[in-house]
Amino acid sequence: MRDRITISLYSREQNNVAGYSDAFLNEITNIQKIYNGLVNAAKDTGRESPEFIISVLLVPDWTRNGNAYDNPEYLIKKNAFLTQANGVYGVLQNVTVTDFSVEPHSIPSLSKYMHPLKAMGSNADLIKTVALINNMKRRHLQIDSNTIVHSFKELYNNTFNAAEQRDGINASYYDPKYVTAHNKMVYTTPTGGLAQSGDLLKDLLQWWCAAHRNDDNQNGDKRSDKNSIYSKVFTRALCSVGYVEKFECSSDGNQERIIYPATLSDKVYWLTDYMSTALNMSWSVNEITLSEKLKNLPSCDVGDDGKFNYQCLLNVIKKHTGDLSLHSQALQLQDESDTGELSRERLLHVSNVKLEIKAARDFCRAAMHHTPHLAEKIAKLFPDTRLVDDLSRLLFNRTVKELQREAHSAAHSAPAINQLVGNAPASSSSSATNNSKSASEEEHINYAGPRK
Repeated sequence: MRDRITISLYSREQNNVAGYSDAFLNEITNIQKIYNGLVNAAKDTGRESPEFIISVLLVPDWTRNGNAYDNPEYLIKKNAFLTQANGVYGVLQNVTVTDFSVEPHSIPSLSKYMHPLKAMGSNADLIKTVALINNMKRRHLQIDSNTIVHSFKELYNNTFNAAEQRDGINASYYDPKYVTAHNKMVYTTPTGGLAQSGDLLKDLLQWWCAAHRNDDNQNGDKRSDKNSIYSKVFTRALCSVGYVEKFECSSDGNQERIIYPATLSDKVYWLTDYMSTALNMSWSVNEITLSEKLKNLPSCDVGDDGKFNYQCLLNVIKKHTGDLSLHSQALQLQDESDTGELSRERLLHVSNVKLEIKAARDFCRAAMHHTPHLAEKIAKLFPDTRLVDDLSRLLFNRTVKELQREAHSAAHSAPAINQLVGNAPASSSSSATNNSKSASEEEHINYAGPRK
């Protein structure tokens, strides 16, 4: 069967001129980049280019009385939505735009569950989960349109063109104390664990949809703050094939909860190596990290194809300094540290540490030169702890206290900024060249452990 790539997009019905939010059209640049990168990589290998499916969904306005996927007013808006989606995305060669609400599937209770599903996370993950189910018999890459890929050539050669075909998942450090399997980018193959498990994922999805098909969207599973398709279906399937572990722990108020931390085995989490995760910092209430001025700092290159932004920097900081003690406990690691250092070693092992550290350094340099008055705020992203001190030395050759003190003095002085972080990197200096580091930088970067 032909290789396939699935990208999911969704929008909401609105009471405006168009009848829906057209923000989903803003992904055209990202999708063209994915398309060109992977198609050109396929041509370089002589393999047939993968076909692209862009699966779109217009979620009805569930606050409108009597609304449904077959409501006449909704259908008029949906037809306009699909026409625009095809006009923007369907013009690309070998790209097919499909309407998820009527796509063929084998989940009897799916349509009932989708009505009236307010949880946008579950709406998005339904598209992804069904794409995985429908493509188990082929080499398939499910990828979000805004995924930050370092090199599409390397991604292609290690997925569709790899001699050893195996499932691949990204490890994401979103929770405060453990790492999860991320469905932002998932590669599956007929010989992988998910396909070899038979109808496991399909059966789990049918089970959940049937059990909650009559829930309301105020107090039940369909309310806006839930994301059960990921947490109750996708992660349970991964647990059954050994990609995550099931662990029962105490949460706030001493209530028991079940979590599914990633095993971080490089047999499946190798895909983490080819992307940078951007954190939106929903886990933090630190006003510095939420600053719009910092969010709007210009991105820099990471690898041949990626753009490293402020949220990527936050992810690097968290990877190197966050508390992973719960993760080590869940994986039953003999970890004597109080911050889960054995889990951190596993996470860094499956990550492209050299590339991310270089990009983080270049981003900070460029940001401080671009907006010197924010130098102190950038420095305060690094709290004064032992682990953060290690990262600060890795990036700036300074302790956190030294960094913050000098950043305060340098806030309005270009020469002082140069002394603090060096000259601003050239536009091409952030490219993926692991050979361009100085000896001292190379020595520091080995802190993360050897690349696999």
